[in-house]
Amino acid sequence: DSQTWRKQMTMPSRRFLLLLAALTLTETWAGSHSLRYFYTAVSRPGLGKPRHVEVGYLDDTQIQRFDSDSPSLRVEPGALWVEQMEPQYWDRETETLKCKTQQGHRCLTVLRGNYNQSEAGEQLGLGRSPPPSPRTRGVTPVSWSEHHPEAVRPSSTFHAGEPAGFSSAFIKYYWGAARGGGVERMYGCDVGPDGRLLRGYDQFAYDGHDYIALNEDLRSWTAADEVAQITRRKWEAVGWAADVRNFVEGRCVEILLSFLEKGKDTLKRTDPPKTHVTHHPISEHEVTLRCWALGFYPADITLTWQRDEEDLTQDMELVDTRPGGDGTFQKWAAVVVPSGEEQKYTCRVQHEGLLEPQVLRWVPPPQSSIPTLVIIAGLVLLVAVLTGAAVAAVVMWRKKRSGREGSGESCLLGAFKSQGELALYLNGKYPPHTQCPVRS
Repeated sequence: DSQTWRKQMTMPSRRFLLLLAALTLTETWAGSHSLRYFYTAVSRPGLGKPRHVEVGYLDDTQIQRFDSDSPSLRVEPGALWVEQMEPQYWDRETETLKCKTQQGHRCLTVLRGNYNQSEAGEQLGLGRSPPPSPRTRGVTPVSWSEHHPEAVRPSSTFHAGEPAGFSSAFIKYYWGAARGGGVERMYGCDVGPDGRLLRGYDQFAYDGHDYIALNEDLRSWTAADEVAQITRRKWEAVGWAADVRNFVEGRCVEILLSFLEKGKDTLKRTDPPKTHVTHHPISEHEVTLRCWALGFYPADITLTWQRDEEDLTQDMELVDTRPGGDGTFQKWAAVVVPSGEEQKYTCRVQHEGLLEPQVLRWVPPPQSSIPTLVIIAGLVLLVAVLTGAAVAAVVMWRKKRSGREGSGESCLLGAFKSQGELALYLNGKYPPHTQCPVRS
């Protein structure tokens, strides 16, 4: 296993140096960029071996994924343009991940023993429990489908993080999420505008809490508790930090620059957000206004509610930016306002895909211009007209029928002086003073 890792963590190759020079000379990219991998191994008591998943991100974009439950048991591209990578790359990544699954399984077993936990992560006796950590930020995902029918649930459990090219929301969504006996790892590198290494990182968590992390010097480790101190001493004895440093300074930067070059046409695009405001009554006196931004890229966006052009940052609810499952992102911000004062509130949206910031208000549903009383009066009149027409039709039908039963002459209703004469005539008892035939 260690040989496989050392093959992966080689120093920069000649191809890498040529690629670095090409990107620097042509100034293909501005700003900093990150390549990050998120790995987790989660116990499944009674269901067999733990599940191992790793997802790689270049800035905001998922570039690859591996799932031990997948039938192929291979690392798969996370986007169409990533398929341009050479077949050897995918073979090498797959072998590395298979190695990690073996290491992750052993790691889970050792940590459960050190913390005196069962396979389900339950405490046995008086063993040590992983302590809470200030950096642990597990967040329950918002159910997008409950808030908006068009919103798409994130396609992956894992998301990217800060500082270069990532939103801190992704780290908050991911880090500390594998509670109940799970191992997490986040590792990778950042490069500057010149394509050179800015920083590297390698952090581990267990049972939803920080465990051990590589320091900024890439030469030493910080342990979170007594059990992690055992791991730190073992890793220092075998020189594990040097292997990670070689990977960060070498292959990690090489892969990052290669992905930047192959995905430049896609990654440099900008998709403006599709925005609107929804209205959600809370009570007779208050409503929630929610400002939506969907389908935007890149992930960096600002949503701010204002009242009379004054920011309400402290009073609004702002959810984390989420992947939309189609290479774009989603976000919303909400504020509670008094009923009837909705038009005093505006949502300001800033994104590089917009020529200028958008300012949105809630648009009430269209109301009919015809008053309700007029509509009711019209319906009453319509019913009266239809009733009159029906009565006239019946009278005409009976008139025609009586004409056919007589001599065939036309007998006009006006020939009778009263309704009584008409009734007697229809009963065959009254020979009228008109020319209408006598009924028999």
